[in-house]
Amino acid sequence: MAIVTSVLIATKYSGVIFLGVAFVTLLVFETRSANAGAMASFLRNGFRAAWKTGGICIACVPLVWLMHGFSLSSLTPQQTLEQTPAILRPSPITGIVFQYVHNRTGHPAYLLGKNSNSGWWYYHPAVMAFKSTPVEFVLLVATVGIVAWRGARILLGGERLDESRTVWYVSFVMLLVAFLGSHVCIGQRYILPLYPLSILIVVDSLAGWRGWSSKLKWREATIVSSCALLVQASNALLVSPHLLSYFSPIVGGASHGERFLVDSNLDWGQDLPELRNEMHRLGYRRIALQYFGTASPAAYGVDSIPLGPNIRDCQGVAVSKTFLWGAYTGGRDPFRKFRDIEPIGSAGYSIAIYDLKDARVREAAQFAISAGVPR
Repeated sequence: MAIVTSVLIATKYSGVIFLGVAFVTLLVFETRSANAGAMASFLRNGFRAAWKTGGICIACVPLVWLMHGFSLSSLTPQQTLEQTPAILRPSPITGIVFQYVHNRTGHPAYLLGKNSNSGWWYYHPAVMAFKSTPVEFVLLVATVGIVAWRGARILLGGERLDESRTVWYVSFVMLLVAFLGSHVCIGQRYILPLYPLSILIVVDSLAGWRGWSSKLKWREATIVSSCALLVQASNALLVSPHLLSYFSPIVGGASHGERFLVDSNLDWGQDLPELRNEMHRLGYRRIALQYFGTASPAAYGVDSIPLGPNIRDCQGVAVSKTFLWGAYTGGRDPFRKFRDIEPIGSAGYSIAIYDLKDARVREAAQFAISAGVPR
């Protein structure tokens, strides 16, 4: 268990959640041998679970550090060498502390036209509804129902789960609780571990269902699974190659995604090649670009300058939709006037393009510049 947990933590620092999963799982296993209503026995088993979890935690420290090549780093990795503190810490400890502080202080977030620096408790459930395919959403809802139903049965003494199922259920619940309490609300990527867990739990529950347990109905199972795969494939094909910008057809698809979510749910700077193609289509030689990304536009053949006073040589303005809808603008929302103007083109689903021949576009650009565009 220590090796598996170490791999999870080294892969993504939020894997420390699985130390909590380990404790709860071990507590369940230990408690099964306790007498009903015996509080002393329950506390004793809780101590045993905590002791074993502590052992796993201690074992994880050198293992995770080994996976980092025993590297050292500071809590301020973006500083220059001269500014870097002399005291360095093991990189995984630095990373975990940084993520903890990041979650406590919050991160700029956007949901349904509103911006926040601390997020919303319902952000990740909303992401599940907006970004999941219909099949995935049904699986997630079914998993919540199954977990609640089986949890009630376990509390009432009507059911016991084996080791594997206990790990699945505890992991799903603890991850969901962690996401509800998170102040870093920036993308579906954070909740991706819930999807394979939901598949395991739902398929396992269907296989053990009374009507299927004695004689599994292979024909019905094949039809259902084939339809689910077909729906998944069709959703991917319809939005391809813009898979990052996928939104459920239930909310109108990717073309309306920015009204619900931005950031890495829609716009992660991925559409510079599409921007180049749109510039060629529109006959633009140069544009004023407000880009939400770190790549070099010139490396993708995009002749651009940052949006600023000197845009006379530009034929258009291109604004990443994350900025367009006010995220990461410090509450200024300088691009709000652009939202009232129909774009002349779009690079993928993440960058809106406006023609500077339009007087309204020039006015909106001047307003954004005077309000202060992000740099």
